[in-house]
Amino acid sequence: MSLRNCTRCGGLFDSMGQRVCPSCQRKEQSEFDEVRSYVYQNKEATIAQASAATGVSKERINQFVREGRLVLSKPELECISCGALIGTGRLCEACMKRMKQDLTTPASEPGEKDNSSRSGFHTKDNFTRRRDR
Repeated sequence: MSLRNCTRCGGLFDSMGQRVCPSCQRKEQSEFDEVRSYVYQNKEATIAQASAATGVSKERINQFVREGRLVLSKPELECISCGALIGTGRLCEACMKRMKQDLTTPASEPGEKDNSSRSGFHTKDNFTRRRDR
C-alpha cells in the first residue's frame, strides 16, 4: 500500500501510481467530458471560450491539451522547446522529430571525440572513467 496526498485536494489516498484521489479523478474526467463535448460542438472554440462556456479553468483545459487528450483546431499553446504554436501535446512536430532522431542516434563511445551538438547520456561508469583520467 502506497499512501499519497492528492495533488488536487490534498487528501490522503492509496495511490497505486495515481497522482489524484479517485474522487478528484471522477471530477477531472467529468470536466474533460464537458470540455470535449463543447469543443466537438464548437470546433473553432478557443481555450478562453471553452473555459467561459463550461466553467472549467483555462489551466485545466491547457492540461488536457498538453496531455494530448484534447486537440485544438487553432494552435494556441507554445511548444515547450522552440515556442512555436501547437494544438496538442507539449512539442511541435519539428521538435518531436528532432527528439526522436536524437534518441535513435547512438551516442559516441567513451573516449571518442563527440563532434555533434549533443552530449549524450552520462552513466556512472562513463563518469568514473572520465574522472580517473
